[in-house]
Amino acid sequence: MMETAVNQAAAASRPISLIADPATWDDALTNQAAFSDKARQVQPPSAQQVPGPGPEPGTRLRQLTTVPHVKKCYGWLTLAGYVLKKLNPKLRAPVLTIDKVTRSIAADKKYMAVVYEYVEEGEPDPELMQEALDFFWLAGFSGTYSPLLKNWVSGVLVDLCDIIPPRGYGWKPKLYRDGPGSAHLIVKRGMVAAGDPAKAGLRPPPPPPVSVLDRRHSQQPDAHVAGPPPLPPPPS
Repeated sequence: MMETAVNQAAAASRPISLIADPATWDDALTNQAAFSDKARQVQPPSAQQVPGPGPEPGTRLRQLTTVPHVKKCYGWLTLAGYVLKKLNPKLRAPVLTIDKVTRSIAADKKYMAVVYEYVEEGEPDPELMQEALDFFWLAGFSGTYSPLLKNWVSGVLVDLCDIIPPRGYGWKPKLYRDGPGSAHLIVKRGMVAAGDPAKAGLRPPPPPPVSVLDRRHSQQPDAHVAGPPPLPPPPS
């Protein structure tokens, strides 16, 4: 929805204006509201300030004309339960029991499904990730204390649990005040957790120390180990 708003605003030569250095919850709400149809209708062609309730006069603004690659949502569709039950077991929704109530997919019922863009697997791209993190921060989203590299695929955030809207549960004032998250730090932590410090840009762990005894043995020439004595010839 935000990408559509940015594209429509740019096409109308009325780019969306956001607080360039948001730091508070009010800043986050103001920036999020700037994507709405109502805000864009009153946005002047060359905005110097956000009209209506917004930042104080003199606040530095940034005009947004493009959006980094964000996982696209194509809408909703209805699926029959028997179709879902035919999926590979690894792809099926698990059967859960919560408060003694069992939740599972029934073959004779219909379910709503959200269709998202498929992002092919690839190497982490810190530059693309940072562009997305900067955009989410400008749009009012805060990060989390434990962002995960596995939630990113080829530089695209595919699991949106790593960002929280300003009116969402768990929005973090401190994290938002500190600015956008660091893509390089997310990649580094993810690689370390996966046991691959080389890709994380870290020094590989040093080799285990060699004891004096091991070093002494390594310096000695190979000793010839005599085998058992030959067997006597069989009696004639």
